[in-house]
Amino acid sequence: MTSQYASFSLNCVLICTNLSISTDTLQQNGEAMRVTDTRYARERSQLELALEMIGFEARTRTIRGCTGLSDDRIRKLYSTYFKHAGNKQVVRRQRGKSPRRVEVFFRSPRMQMESTTLALLMVHYGIFALAADGTLTLAFQRHSVRFGRRLCRVFALFRTLCPDSALSFEQAWSLCLALHRHEEVALTSCAHCGGQFVYDLLSASRSVCACCRLGAATKRAANAARA
Repeated sequence: MTSQYASFSLNCVLICTNLSISTDTLQQNGEAMRVTDTRYARERSQLELALEMIGFEARTRTIRGCTGLSDDRIRKLYSTYFKHAGNKQVVRRQRGKSPRRVEVFFRSPRMQMESTTLALLMVHYGIFALAADGTLTLAFQRHSVRFGRRLCRVFALFRTLCPDSALSFEQAWSLCLALHRHEEVALTSCAHCGGQFVYDLLSASRSVCACCRLGAATKRAANAARA
């Protein structure tokens, strides 16, 4: 009886040990699977964002900054999916540095209105937090997939609202950075209509938005025609 009990106890110990080992193995495998899934999801997000930004003709440096992908991998993505696109719309690769001059946003009343639309979309879709004094603060880390995806979403909507706009994705990126720096470009309220608009911090004239200026010019022209 004693030997049978000892044998039974030994079997129980062996079974429990095997169960413990199996449980540990399952936990380790589960952790490995979760790590693998996380890496896969992260890499997929990076690739999807890179493809979207290439479609918007973003520069390699801009894409790298948001996705973390290497220049070589970005070039291979372009070659694979865009370079030989057949009859589809041609996507050009922009070379050189990203545009940083802010004068383009104030070149004409139309450009200022389009820049204002773009800036307000950035605020509306959470890229910026707008303080009471008009100061803008980035809501995301600039070099991140989340920031890049949100900016792509904003630019896609902007193109829907302003399909004939000459503003490029790189200029939208430049406007975003300029608003963040708050050294040359900012948002303010129009003295006539009260609406927000983008203005040049270095300009002496900053109180009236482009819409109100155009309206005043049209009214003056009409009055002159009647005189």
